[in-house]
Amino acid sequence: MRVGELKIDGDFLYFLADAAVTAFQYGNPDKLCIPLIEAKKAGEDVVKAYATYVNEYYGDSVATYNQQNLKNTALTGNSGDRLWWFQVCTEVAYFQVAPSNDSIRSSRIDTRYHLDLCKNVFREGIYPDVDATNIYYGGTKIAAPDGVRYGDRMGCEGCGEKNMNSQMVLAFEFELAGSKIIFTNGSQDPWRHASKQKSSPESKS
Repeated sequence: MRVGELKIDGDFLYFLADAAVTAFQYGNPDKLCIPLIEAKKAGEDVVKAYATYVNEYYGDSVATYNQQNLKNTALTGNSGDRLWWFQVCTEVAYFQVAPSNDSIRSSRIDTRYHLDLCKNVFREGIYPDVDATNIYYGGTKIAAPDGVRYGDRMGCEGCGEKNMNSQMVLAFEFELAGSKIIFTNGSQDPWRHASKQKSSPESKS
């Protein structure tokens, strides 16, 4: 799938910025930076140098940015793209909106763009329930107290017939739901800012 097949302007703009981010995320900053620096030093067109980088680095690999492709429910080599967006659209809302200043991401990539994508790719009413996700998995409080293991059944006064599962009850009781979790957070990984970067005070690590 070529870049020209991205019919929605927002999809193209999202891809245009992601093309640079991905080089850092997957450990290849030199493939992006060296051609741009060389073009700048030589007085050449930096935009053209970036376009060349995108074509060489991505080639036909832009399916993940095509909303029409994301609607495809058949199991293919690109199915992981749809699964990731479903997680974004229903649980975590990792919307990569453009910051107000010094952004390579277009200002048109805002919260509305992401919500429209979720609606278009999945269905009306799909919305990321971040609060429920944080309750279930513990949010930033993930270290279990001594003697408590993930999955232990806890008491729940007033739960009545709600039939809350043990993991949910555990999360409500302690605002945590896991242990022995490591966040690697590479220094150049753009995702580190969406991750936990400091150990919890109650953690032994």
